[in-house]
Amino acid sequence: MEKLYYIQNKGFVGNCLIFWRENGHGYTCNLDKAWKVSLEKAKEICKDRPKEDIPRPVEEIDAKAERHAQ
Repeated sequence: MEKLYYIQNKGFVGNCLIFWRENGHGYTCNLDKAWKVSLEKAKEICKDRPKEDIPRPVEEIDAKAERHAQ
């Protein structure tokens, strides 16, 4: 199975990390709405914005995430 990645933006909302929404349509703190992409796609997305966007492994982020009721 292919490893997937979130695209993390270096910004914050309160104390929450923000991630790209599907197809780059904005940002979200909700991992259920965050875009999951292949490593190849993640590198393509982040190549022109290395100071703003970081590819982060889905399994790493999901394992460390603390979910809150919305």
